[in-house]
Amino acid sequence: MSMFIKKESGGVPYYAPFTEIGFCSAGITTRAGGVSEGHFASLNLGLRTNDTRENLEENVRRLCTAFAAEPAQVVATRQEHEATVRRVGRADAGIGIIRPPFSEGVDGLITDEPEMPLLAFFADCVPVLFCDPETKAVGVCHSGWRGTVQKIAAVTVREMEKAFGSRPKNIRAAIGPHIGPCCFMVDAPVYEAFSEAFPAQGGFARPEGEKYYIDLSAAVEHTLREAGIEEITNMHTCTACRWETFFSHRRTGGKRGCFAAIIKRRKV
Repeated sequence: MSMFIKKESGGVPYYAPFTEIGFCSAGITTRAGGVSEGHFASLNLGLRTNDTRENLEENVRRLCTAFAAEPAQVVATRQEHEATVRRVGRADAGIGIIRPPFSEGVDGLITDEPEMPLLAFFADCVPVLFCDPETKAVGVCHSGWRGTVQKIAAVTVREMEKAFGSRPKNIRAAIGPHIGPCCFMVDAPVYEAFSEAFPAQGGFARPEGEKYYIDLSAAVEHTLREAGIEEITNMHTCTACRWETFFSHRRTGGKRGCFAAIIKRRKV
């Protein structure tokens, strides 16, 4: 069974899944290793935050150096809390980094192109990374609560099936740090959305007075298993509890940057 391993490269610490798979390089960054200041400190990779352009460019450069890549090779999501997953190829390299972002929302990316890292951004939402040792395809998706209800993790699996002929039982998935059931309190409308999406599981919710605590981790794992994924690595780390290590929107009242999930297929 795979697990997350803490690593550091070029002064950038990150947590790496799939370390036993030779063709794949992946990681979840932390707040450490960058140049940003204040509530963005220090490795803010939230390109749509109001951090300075100079800081963001340097932080991206450091991330790319840590993963033996160039900014011009990376493709980044344009997250709108939807369930759109896009296959990207060489013509998309640099989008969202040194080229304008996608014109429409894209919360998931997949590719089988080597040396073209995929990048997504987080501050409580659920990072999910994918790799298929058979087809050597990789993917990443941003599963916020809306994306979780829309089952973007399953959409990513289906898109890998269609695009690359991946078989779900061969795909490995890794779930990074996100707000846990200890801290993700919601009101009735959000609870109702989860109850509708996961009726047999009670919406993965625990009532607390007129509010509910939702277990995003369990919902995403269930979605992945329903989609046919058999091997899932889960970091089981709450960003709100560990906000000094990972950016958390809720814990800081929105005064935060973003950490990132990055994955690429190596040229082997």
